[in-house]
Amino acid sequence: MNTFLLLVSIAGATAFWVNNRWASKAGARTEAYCFWLILFTTLFSGILAAILHQSVTGSYLWTIGGISGISYVIGMGLVMYGLKAGPAGPTVAINNMGLLWPVVISIIWLKPRIPSFALCAGIIIVCTAVVALSLMRSEKTASTDPTPSTDKPVSKLWSIAMLGLWFAAGTTMGSQAIGATRLAASPFALCFAFNLVATLIIAPFYFRLTPIRIKKSEILPGLAQGFTQVTTSSAIFLAIPRLGADMVFPFVVATPIVIMLIIGHFVHKEHITPKAWACCLLGAGGLVLLAVS
Repeated sequence: MNTFLLLVSIAGATAFWVNNRWASKAGARTEAYCFWLILFTTLFSGILAAILHQSVTGSYLWTIGGISGISYVIGMGLVMYGLKAGPAGPTVAINNMGLLWPVVISIIWLKPRIPSFALCAGIIIVCTAVVALSLMRSEKTASTDPTPSTDKPVSKLWSIAMLGLWFAAGTTMGSQAIGATRLAASPFALCFAFNLVATLIIAPFYFRLTPIRIKKSEILPGLAQGFTQVTTSSAIFLAIPRLGADMVFPFVVATPIVIMLIIGHFVHKEHITPKAWACCLLGAGGLVLLAVS
């Protein structure tokens, strides 16, 4: 069961990037797409919570859901700003490094223990591989984009925003790790609370769009992503009490990056450099260490 939950989490996290690519190619407006995916996630998780009789009341649930939802929307906005105002690679890498928060929280608080050498080495290797892969850009991009995003100058404001992004991403993942551990019997209720708060925050940005209209290129990817997000979040929330956040988050963050590189190479004919392949193998080695720890 543990392996199944981890595989579902990884598959869902990979589908997240596939759906994002679909929405981007379809010309979806970012605010509208994000609104629909979070709204559908809220609806699906709420329905499942009701069917399974998971209570959506309680101050602890809404405190964790509120913190996660607020930090998630803030992080989403900072990612969009970082991609527009600075280099894409470091922006993605900083966002992914939010995984360090639930790892540390798990080891120090949720499941306090002295970490093994394999665990420490695995986390360091996975983080190194994630950062390296995030900073890389394909040779195809380098040859077709005369001013690639990795060459954009880094401003003081961008640096401050990226520090905020790391805090926002870490707060989101960390609070979800705490909620999944303390509310292990209510994964769909936790997913509902988190996404409802995020929906209420992002809704004004959607309704400010001109014109406001329902576009198939936004609602269909949002619908698919909503279903994917409910499945992924619930699998992650169920896996964390069983396996620990220090194992779940490195797998869920690192593995989809490697899978998407491979999909890009074989499906979209994007060239992968030898360095990228080496990073994939490095990341795989780190995950093996985590698995045996």
